[in-house]
Amino acid sequence: MLPLSLTLQNFMSYGDEPVTLELRGMDVICLSGDNGHGKSAILDAITYALWGETRLGKQGHDQLIRLGADEMAVVFDFQLGANLYRVRRQRTRKGSGQIWEIQAIEEDGTLRPLTGLSTSDTGRVITRLLRMNYDTFLNSAYLKQGKADEFVKQTATRRKDILAEILDLSRYDELEALARIKAREWTDRKLDAERTLKQIESVIAEEPEIREEATLNDQELARLQTESESLASKIEATNLRLALIDSKKREHDENLKRIASLDNQIRELSKSIESDKALCNEAAKLLGQKDQILRDYKLLQDTQSSIEKLTSESEHLNILERDLTSAQQSMENQKRELESHLKLLSSEFAKLEKELAAIPELHAESDQAKLLQTQIDQSKTDLSTHQKSRDILVQEMAELKAKYNLTNEKLDILEQRSVKIASLTDVCSVCGSPLSPKQIEEISEQIEAERTDLLSLQSELKRAGSANKSKLSKLDEEIKLVQAFIDANEPKRARLLSSERRLSELLSLKSENYPSLKKQISDSKSHLNSPDFAAEDKLKINKLSVEISALSSSRADLQNARATQKSLEPVVHAHARLINADRDHTAAQERLTRNTGQQETLKAEHNRLSSSLTDIDSSTKEAADINSLLVSQKQQLTEVTKLVSHTQNEQGRFQNRLEQIQKAIAQKAAREVELKSAEREALLHTELAVAFSKRGVQALIIDTAMPELESDASELLGRLTDGSMNLLIQTQKAAKSKTTDDDLVETLDIIVRDDLGERALEMYSGGESFRVSFALRIGLSKLLARRAGADLQTLIIDEGFGSQDASGREKLVDAIMAIRTDFAQIIVITHVDELKDAFANRIEIIKTPSGSQANMILGSAIG
Repeated sequence: MLPLSLTLQNFMSYGDEPVTLELRGMDVICLSGDNGHGKSAILDAITYALWGETRLGKQGHDQLIRLGADEMAVVFDFQLGANLYRVRRQRTRKGSGQIWEIQAIEEDGTLRPLTGLSTSDTGRVITRLLRMNYDTFLNSAYLKQGKADEFVKQTATRRKDILAEILDLSRYDELEALARIKAREWTDRKLDAERTLKQIESVIAEEPEIREEATLNDQELARLQTESESLASKIEATNLRLALIDSKKREHDENLKRIASLDNQIRELSKSIESDKALCNEAAKLLGQKDQILRDYKLLQDTQSSIEKLTSESEHLNILERDLTSAQQSMENQKRELESHLKLLSSEFAKLEKELAAIPELHAESDQAKLLQTQIDQSKTDLSTHQKSRDILVQEMAELKAKYNLTNEKLDILEQRSVKIASLTDVCSVCGSPLSPKQIEEISEQIEAERTDLLSLQSELKRAGSANKSKLSKLDEEIKLVQAFIDANEPKRARLLSSERRLSELLSLKSENYPSLKKQISDSKSHLNSPDFAAEDKLKINKLSVEISALSSSRADLQNARATQKSLEPVVHAHARLINADRDHTAAQERLTRNTGQQETLKAEHNRLSSSLTDIDSSTKEAADINSLLVSQKQQLTEVTKLVSHTQNEQGRFQNRLEQIQKAIAQKAAREVELKSAEREALLHTELAVAFSKRGVQALIIDTAMPELESDASELLGRLTDGSMNLLIQTQKAAKSKTTDDDLVETLDIIVRDDLGERALEMYSGGESFRVSFALRIGLSKLLARRAGADLQTLIIDEGFGSQDASGREKLVDAIMAIRTDFAQIIVITHVDELKDAFANRIEIIKTPSGSQANMILGSAIG
C-alpha cells in the first residue's frame, strides 16, 4: 500500500477548510512540527480511513471530530500494485450520516464503487485488498517511538514470546486450548460410555430371573381372577334377598309417615278453629267502641297538622342560630389572623435588629480581607516567578547531563581506538593499509590529547551542574515558603470574604427591609383598634339576634304537640281494625265451618291406616343377618381385587423390565461403537493439543521464520556497516543441566559478528547497537508483511529523535537512507529542528487558530 494523497476536514486539530497532503513521487518524506500541532493526527486519519481504528481504539470516534464542529471527513488515495483506490469516511456527532466508501480510480479518472452493503462489509473489502489488518500495519509498516530496540533489550525467552505475538501465533494457543477442551469432552464421553455399558450389562444379566418371576406371577393372577368371579356371583344373590325385605320395610315406613302427617294436619286445623273463634269475639268488641275510636282519630289528625308548622319554624330558628355562630366566628378569626400577623412582624423586626448589630464588626473583617488578598496575590506572583526560574535551571541541568553523557560516549570510542592502536591492528581509514609505528604514536598522542580535553570538559560540566543544583535547592526552599504562606492564608481569606458578603447583605436589609417592617407593624396595630374592624360581621350579628328572639317559643310548642301525638298512636291501629271488623267477622265464621268438617274427615283416615300396620320385627332381624353376610362377602371380594390389581401391576412391571432388557441388548452394540469412537477422538485431540502448543507447530513456525528474519536483518546491517557486521539468530542451544529429557532448550539468542569475531550485542557501542536494533526491526516488519501476504511498500518511522544526540541522529538518518531503496515510500515523523533539514522533502505541520495547516517544502537536503 503506497499513500498518494490525504485530505482532512475537521479531523482532530484540522479545521473546517479541507487540508490536502500530496505524497506522490516522493520516496522519503519528513513530517515535522511542534508537539500537539497534528503530526500524529495524519497517521490516525490514514488508519481511521482504512480500518476504522486509531490510537483511541475502535470506539470513541466522536472524539476525532474537532471541538466546535458537528461533522468531519477524511479522503485517502493510495496505490496497490498497478491499481489506484480512494477511501472516503464521514461522521457526524448526531450518529446519522455515517459514510465509509471505497472506490477504484480508473485510468480515465472515473471512480468505480467497491463499497459493501454495510460498514462491516466495506471494512472486509479493504482488509482483503490490503491483505493487512490494523494490528499487522502497526507491527510492520509503523516503527513506533522508542520501540526499535525493544526486541533486542528483552531476554531470549521474552524475545520468542514477542516474535510469537508479532507473527500472531496466539491463534495456535486458542487452537491448543480448544483441542484440550475437546480432549476432555471426549474423555468424559468415553467414561460415560464405559459407565453406560456396565449398566447395560448388569440389566441384561437379570433376564432369566425376571422371566421366571413373570411366569409365577401369571399363574397367581389366573387363580385370583377365578376366585373374584365366584365371590361376585354370591354377592349378587345376597343382594336380591335383601331387596325383597327392604321393599316390605319401605311400605311399612310410608304408612307411618302418612299417619304422622295426618296427626300434624289435625293439630293445625284445631289451631285454626280456635283462632277463628277468637277473631269473631274481637270483631264484636270493636264494633261496640266505634264512636270513641272515631273522636280520638280526628284529634290525632289535627295534632299532626300543628307539628308540621312548628317543625318548619324550629328548622328556620336553627338556621338563624348557625348564621349567628358563623358571623361571630368570622369576626373572631379576623382578629386572630391580624394579631398573629402582627406577632410575626414583631418577631422579624426583633431578629433584624439583632442581625444589624453585627455591621461594625463585619466592616472590620472586610478591611482585613482586602489586605490579606493583596498579600496572597503578591505571593502568587512571586511563586510564578520562582517556578519559571526553576524550569530554566532544570532545562539547563538536562542539557549539561546530555553533554556529559556525550563526552562519556566519546571517551568510550577513544578507549576502543586506543585498544586497537595498542594491539597494532589499526589500519588507515583512507587506503586500508597497516599503520606505521610513527603514525601509531601520532594517533596515540592525538587520542590522549582528545581524552584530556574531554576530561577537562567533564570537570567543567560537573562544576556547572553543582552550581545549578545549589541554585535549584534554594529556589525549592523559597517556593516551599511562599506556597506554605498561600496555603495557610487561603482558608482565612475565604472566611473573611464570607464576612464581606454578609456585610453587603445586612446593609441591603438595613436600607430596604427595616423601614418597611416598622411601617407594617404600625399599620396593623391601628387597623386592629379601629371601629371599622369587622363592621359587616357586627351588623349581621345584631340583625340575627332580633329574628332569633321572635321565634324562641316554637321549640317548646313543638315538644308539647309531639307528646300529644305519641299518646294517640294506639288509635291508628284501632281505627284500621274498625274499618275491617264486619268483613273479618264474616270470613272467620265461614272458615270455622269449613275446618270443622275437614278435621272429621282426616280423623277417619287416621283410624283406617293405624289398623292396617303389621309386625315387621322378624323381617328386620333377617335383614340384619343378610347385611352381615353381604359385608363379609364384599370384604373378601375387596381383598381378592387388591391382590388381582397388585398381581397385574407386577405383570406390567415384569413386562417393562423385559422390554428394557431387550432395549439394553439393542443399545449395547451402539454403546461399544460410541466407546471406541470416544477413545479415538480423545487420543486425537490430545495429540492435536501437543501439536498446537508452543513446543509444537508454534516453535516450528518461528524456526521456519528465523532464516527470513536473519537474512533480511543481516543484509540490511551489512549495508549500514559497509559489510563489516552481520548477525546470527539461534532458536535452540545446549541445556546447561540434565534436569530435562532434551539435550536442547528453546531460546532466541542474537549473535553479532564483525571483523573481530562474535560478541554479545551488549558489548557494542551505542551507535553499533542502534544499527543492529534498527536492522532487526526492519527485518521484523518485512517478515510480518510477507506472512500476511501483503507487499510492504510504505514505512513510517516515529523513533523519538529528540532522545538522540547529534551523532545518534546522524546515524539514524544514514540508516534511513540506506534502506530507501527497499521501500517505495518512507515517512519520518519528527519535531527536532536539527533533523528535519536532513531530508529533501518535508511537510511542515503548523497549528493556527482556524486549525492545523500542512506546508509542503520540496528541495535538497542540507549536508
